[in-house]
Amino acid sequence: MSRDCQLYKDYQEGLKQKLLIHQEKEKSRLASLDKSITKLYLLDLDNLLPIVKPLYADCGRPAKNQQGIIRSLILILDLQEYSITNWALRVRNDLLLFDICGFDSTSAPSVASYYDLLIRLWMASHIQHVTGKLKLKRFEPRPLSLLTVLPITQV
Repeated sequence: MSRDCQLYKDYQEGLKQKLLIHQEKEKSRLASLDKSITKLYLLDLDNLLPIVKPLYADCGRPAKNQQGIIRSLILILDLQEYSITNWALRVRNDLLLFDICGFDSTSAPSVASYYDLLIRLWMASHIQHVTGKLKLKRFEPRPLSLLTVLPITQV
């Protein structure tokens, strides 16, 4: 189930207000992120809902922040960070990046949310995805240490 997406105009207005607050504290940092902020400010994701909505079931907990995650993935590439795990932690701890991405909740999405959206957008069928996870892996026992192989002598 997918939530209603945040409108592009709402994102722009919210970003303007949040950047005014950040400008007082982090002026030099805003200047260094100027191109990235402009790129995300001009990116209209209103047409994303018809693409993302069929990827989610109609029941269950609604997915949220898909637009924010996509903005975040664009920002990760723009800032040349290549680890989604590190990036998700960075966005969670950095209020400026959180606001630039336009997350509409009180907390940043988890690492699993990023990977979940990427898997859904990959366009593989659900059956292929599940069979890839259910493949049996060959069991290889760990080598025994010398202490467990040699008998303990009594003194």
